[in-house]
Amino acid sequence: MAGEVIHHEVSCNPGRFAHLLHEWRIAPDAAPEQVTIQAMACTPSLAETEARAPSMDQDLNLGLLDQLADAQQALERLKADVAAVDLMRLLQSWPRDDRGRPAARTTAILAAYGPATRKRQPCLLVRSVMQSKMPYWQLRLSSEFLYNCRHQWSDARWLWSPAELPKDSALERKARNLMAQGKVSEACALYGIELHERVRRLAAGQSFQRFSPAPEAWGQELRAALLQLAPWRLTAGLQRIQEHLIQANRKPPQPGSWERKLFWFSGQRQQARWGPGVRFDKEGNPALDLIVTASNEHFPEPDWKQQPR
Repeated sequence: MAGEVIHHEVSCNPGRFAHLLHEWRIAPDAAPEQVTIQAMACTPSLAETEARAPSMDQDLNLGLLDQLADAQQALERLKADVAAVDLMRLLQSWPRDDRGRPAARTTAILAAYGPATRKRQPCLLVRSVMQSKMPYWQLRLSSEFLYNCRHQWSDARWLWSPAELPKDSALERKARNLMAQGKVSEACALYGIELHERVRRLAAGQSFQRFSPAPEAWGQELRAALLQLAPWRLTAGLQRIQEHLIQANRKPPQPGSWERKLFWFSGQRQQARWGPGVRFDKEGNPALDLIVTASNEHFPEPDWKQQPR
């Protein structure tokens, strides 16, 4: 029957058994139709490290480009990309830790070169060093799984170079206004993005799985992510991954056959873990859901999260 749930659990606790039996007897609460979250006012704090001038060292293994069919063109692109790195723009865009400081020991991919071989390809990446030396980065050329990096900035050059920010449209300005008010569902609806029932339940503090209550921290992490959502970039990000998969596979993937996590929820030790994720549904429409995956592949953060402007 529709909505049937099969729950497997081994327990010797009579109280737990009674709780499961009670939950089985009653119908679950209806999922909210809309997601509206109280927007939190954030007061930016000036971190001590930002009083220092940002700096960077380079160690580029140019031999990684030799195996590419267009090695000379890739080398010219690399030189242009290295010359374009803007340290002040990089500092402004760099992820922050819980204290508002530029995050230490964090990696961002700035550019990728050539087609991937067995999913790896030469990438220009930047790594931050220990916190006591921030803001200081190391610029490297390395063979990487492009989409395994959460901070994949190859399609967001304005985060690390003098490139201009994308011009916003009237629709984007409307969506930004709705997001500032915490009206997540309304902002997503402007771009045809479905918020799955699991997302709506957890955002409202409900369990998204019968008989398995979600940790309170998961709801907090989801609501924080939803408040930072950038619906105006999500669909284009999905399309880029679809195109990447078409190039990498002999048979084009069907809509609904793949998904990418935004991040994993905290406190999980098993290999396959829960987290918010995105995909095209079977009709080709963008959807935000809670997914369980063991894959290290991420949906690039600039394609779902609002960035400094």
